[in-house]
Amino acid sequence: MEAVNEEDDGGGVGKTEPISPVPMQEDGLHAGDMMAEATRTRKRERDRLRRGDGGGEIKEEPDIESPTKRAHERHDDDEAPLSGKELRDLFAQHLLSVKQELQSAWGDVRGRLDRVEHEGVSTKEQVALLSGRVSVNEKDNVVQQQELARQKGQIGDLETEVEGLKKQMAEIKVQPPTTGQTSFLLPGQRPDEAPDPWAVYLHQRRRAESVQPRPDQQTGGENRGRHVPGRVGDNDQSGLSDEDRRTLIIGGWLQDTKREIIESEAASLLASADLKPFLDSDKVIVFGPRKSFAVIKFKEREGENFSHVKERMWGVIKYVNALKHKWLSASSPQQKPAWISFLKSKGARQRTAHASMLRRIAIDLASDAKTEEGTPKCPDAILPENYDVDWAAGTTWKAQWKLGSSSHRQPRGDEIKVMPGGWVDIAALCQATGANTSEVMSTLERQPLEKVNNACPEGDLFFVQEVSRRAPGWQTHGDDDRCVWISFQHPDQWRGTAIGIANDIFDSVVERRSSKRGCAVVARLRNFGRIILASVHAPTGVSNDIYSAALQEVGKMFGDKWRHLPCILGIDVNEEIHWREDGEASMGADVCVGNSNFQAMTDNLLHHGLRVVPPGRDQWQQPTHFPRDCTRQGRQIDLVLVRHVCIETTQIDAERRHAIGTDHALLKNTISLRCRTNKVWSPDSRPRWLCRELPREEILVDWDDVRKLAKSHTKARVSDKYRDDQTTADAFRDAKDSMQPEAWKRAHKMRRQARRQWCASRRERILKGDWFAYRDHKRDKNRRPGWWGRLLEQRTSKEITDEVQQHLEEKLKGPSSVEWDQRLHCLLGELPDDAGWQPFNWEDIGAALSEMRANSSVGEDGIGVDLLRHVHQHEQLGSQLVDLINDTVKATHCPTSWDTSLLALLAKVDVPTRPKDLRPISMSSAAQKCINKLVMGRVFPCLRRPSGASCCGRTRQSADLIGGITRLRDITREWKLPMVCAKLDVKGAFDRVRRDAAARLLIDRTRNYALNAEVRWLVRQLGTNFLDGSVPGGTRIQVECTQGIKQGAPESAELFGLLMGCQIDNMLDSPQWIRIPVPWGDVPLCLLFYQDDVFVWDEHIHSLKKRIELVAQVLGELGLELAEEKTQIIASPHYTGNRSIWIGDQNVSVLPPEETIRVVGVNFSFHDSPGSQAKDLLARARAAAALHSDLLGEKASWCDKAKLMQTLVFGTIAWSAGAVHWTSLELMMANKIQYETLLMKTGLGGIRERVDK
Repeated sequence: MEAVNEEDDGGGVGKTEPISPVPMQEDGLHAGDMMAEATRTRKRERDRLRRGDGGGEIKEEPDIESPTKRAHERHDDDEAPLSGKELRDLFAQHLLSVKQELQSAWGDVRGRLDRVEHEGVSTKEQVALLSGRVSVNEKDNVVQQQELARQKGQIGDLETEVEGLKKQMAEIKVQPPTTGQTSFLLPGQRPDEAPDPWAVYLHQRRRAESVQPRPDQQTGGENRGRHVPGRVGDNDQSGLSDEDRRTLIIGGWLQDTKREIIESEAASLLASADLKPFLDSDKVIVFGPRKSFAVIKFKEREGENFSHVKERMWGVIKYVNALKHKWLSASSPQQKPAWISFLKSKGARQRTAHASMLRRIAIDLASDAKTEEGTPKCPDAILPENYDVDWAAGTTWKAQWKLGSSSHRQPRGDEIKVMPGGWVDIAALCQATGANTSEVMSTLERQPLEKVNNACPEGDLFFVQEVSRRAPGWQTHGDDDRCVWISFQHPDQWRGTAIGIANDIFDSVVERRSSKRGCAVVARLRNFGRIILASVHAPTGVSNDIYSAALQEVGKMFGDKWRHLPCILGIDVNEEIHWREDGEASMGADVCVGNSNFQAMTDNLLHHGLRVVPPGRDQWQQPTHFPRDCTRQGRQIDLVLVRHVCIETTQIDAERRHAIGTDHALLKNTISLRCRTNKVWSPDSRPRWLCRELPREEILVDWDDVRKLAKSHTKARVSDKYRDDQTTADAFRDAKDSMQPEAWKRAHKMRRQARRQWCASRRERILKGDWFAYRDHKRDKNRRPGWWGRLLEQRTSKEITDEVQQHLEEKLKGPSSVEWDQRLHCLLGELPDDAGWQPFNWEDIGAALSEMRANSSVGEDGIGVDLLRHVHQHEQLGSQLVDLINDTVKATHCPTSWDTSLLALLAKVDVPTRPKDLRPISMSSAAQKCINKLVMGRVFPCLRRPSGASCCGRTRQSADLIGGITRLRDITREWKLPMVCAKLDVKGAFDRVRRDAAARLLIDRTRNYALNAEVRWLVRQLGTNFLDGSVPGGTRIQVECTQGIKQGAPESAELFGLLMGCQIDNMLDSPQWIRIPVPWGDVPLCLLFYQDDVFVWDEHIHSLKKRIELVAQVLGELGLELAEEKTQIIASPHYTGNRSIWIGDQNVSVLPPEETIRVVGVNFSFHDSPGSQAKDLLARARAAAALHSDLLGEKASWCDKAKLMQTLVFGTIAWSAGAVHWTSLELMMANKIQYETLLMKTGLGGIRERVDK
């Protein structure tokens, strides 16, 4: 390195640092800049040395061999020097390799850590599992130790007892026989007979078995027959008292045989010397004055137990059955001999009845199934002896066919019908009897109540007893628009009672009462009022105590608050009625004093103000009950009683019983009701259809001309109903002329077949796409006549009318009509003519009409969508309709009649009980709706604004809300976050929103759009309007509406959503909302709404309360308020804060984990599994498939069935299925439901059986 003189005064340079050949980057300078700066420094040094003393010697250049210069100066070597760029590349490559090595090493470490964590989790699970198993084993060990201790004690006791028995046996062996000891005698054995050890052994064995039954005899009555189907005796006495188990029932008499005859004939049989040793009494017991059987009581004699009594009872049974005795009163070639058996339990009797029914039905079917020559197809099936019957098992065979059973296993297949007593094989019955499937099915069906109305079409009120067995409880159904039937059956009874009311006088059923023997209802008849209608079937063959108790229970139905009401009662007394003249009676006759049962009935009912209605004098001895045995004489046992009703004498029409197929006569009475003034009916709002060709020369000046066309050229569609064809009508006419049971039976059979074919034809039309037929089918299935009856339970007709009027006015009436019309006029003044009017053309109107439903209700003017479509397509009238619509909108000329809409009050719940349970729906003119749709197409695009919180309106749907709540639920579960979510319900909503807010929204958002004519029309629709309609169960009302958006109008739903969106979007941008901390620090949205359903959530309940208060505040600006009592709050599993808040005056608590909130028809809870909503939707689809099984099971093409399934089944879940989470389990369930539905409804059940196998 060169040395420089430091003492030089001429500005010499001091010691210089060597310049590194490697470029450096310091203080933010680039390496190239540093080298340029070093070169300039050397030049300045050389210049200073030359100028030092004027002739100074210039120093030599630094040694180029210096190591500090060599890299820059020497270029003659083989190796070129490294530049800075190359060095940087080397460093970059080195760093890249180091980075890759570090990443590889970190991945290896990360994998190892993951494996360690996984093993730790699995270890925790195994430890928890082992801990549970250990705890279970410890508990089992404790239980086993206790059991061992108990068994040890029992073994010790047994050892002690065995030792004692050994001692007793030893003593018995050494003791001599006691003198005078009597040997054991068998039943029927004389004392002087030698004992039979084997007989004694068998007797003791049977006695031990009877005292302690085998396991197969300890089951219930229903299962016992399955294990031992052929046994009788003890197996059929399950559930009987000790006295009933010691009772025999003996029969063989004709039905309704007098008690004295039964007692005398039975006494002659029991007086036999062979029966004396077995009997404890020589008299039988008969319950009631007339029966077909009697009972024989036994008791334990001294020194006997139940096994001895059983042996004596068996002796009586064997003797009577072997005797084949026939009673004198029932002697006939066809009469069966006397029979006797043990008293059976209810289950055993049901099995026996099922077997008997199968044989009886088979014989009847075989008798009716005849060839073309009139001979039976299966003659051997008519004879009872050709059937094998197992009475204990309830099974019946005919040759190789098993017709049915109560205890045998039910076969697979669709041709099995399950009945209360067991199952029936339809195919076996068809093959055994020669009948077809439809005849067998109609025979097994219950006796329809419609037969009564068909037999007496002139009747208005019907009282029926002994209705065929149905589901226990109350049932109400309509009869093809002819009659409404209210039936009741007590669970303890085999038959029910029913009341029928003609549709033309029926209004509703206000209240109902029932007893074991009958039912009573308070019915409201049109133009008359309320009346009690009751039907009672008195017990038969019972003691006076039971009969009196049953009638006392019946009498309670007519007392207390029902005492003042008129009443009509039809009763089957089941006791013979005799009449006598009585001048003091209202109708000149009264009943004679009868037996104790009849007297108890009359005393009880007369106490409640009911009086008997006698028949005409010529029918005092006329029977009303005719036994099915033609050799027996009938009796008069049916009666009509009334209270506060003007009624004529009873007419007994015995021949009408053949038309119904019963053994009771028809009792007819004529009643006179004080009718009120005729009711003023509301206008018909049913959809109207064109019925005549439109005139060519008609001129449409205004909407009154269109209204005249609607009145003259359209009419409501007549529903498709079943009507008898000519052949069936002739059959009934012949039956009425001949009054023969066979003729009536043949006519009813033809009607059943014709009606079945008509129903099948309607289902076929539905499958082919006839939606009119589907609506008729659905209406018949869901008919609920008189659903408003409970509204009148505590109110009169006037009271319910006033309450509904007041309730609607509180909801729909805001400012007075004068005040609101003035304010509306001012708002319209802000919309002058802006010269932006563009008339609607023919295509615009056609597009609007195509979007409207032709089957929608019409308004007061009767103009329907179908009429407007035909007028629009008419050559002359089409252009006139276009001009009329344009003139109406441009001049804002709304006809006055359009301000009045028809009011319909629909039920919000199944059984409404108060005015709040009714939902008001308005029905306006189709022409008005068409114009509104045209105007909406121009105005509403200007009103819409994008909103992050709204899930309704254009481009939005309810699935958006469901998807949002689903995502919220999934996040809280995945990240274990605290969350509380509230569902807010807006009270009134459409009915309470302020109309000036809607008008102001329309005006403000359409400024400068040149749409003043269209906006004026929409604002004009917010003027005062009236709702005119009838209250269910009340009279007609008219409500003036000055607030709320008219429901049923095309613009109502979206306009309400726009108002809600405007207010909520402003709230979300307000400082008050922004100041509330967002959940988890980064949630952009805490609120979603769909129409009047608002959902708010937060991680803290106090923040949630603030948000709810802000929502209530902004809704108040629209005139709305929250329904505080309907507010619901749910919390996530990881929420640990407060569980209740105050919303207004209501304290709302967080719902328990098992309860859910309803999000647009889908149940949600943060505690449910992710697939719970999918399960709800699948349940809905399964229910829809079951509801429409009759349609999907009809014979039709598979394509038609697939389309119907797509609409009726999948359509119930398609609107939200894509917004919920589907796990593999729910997808498997969906596939299974689809698979089963397709198999069952396409008739591929055999494939399913083969797949299952």
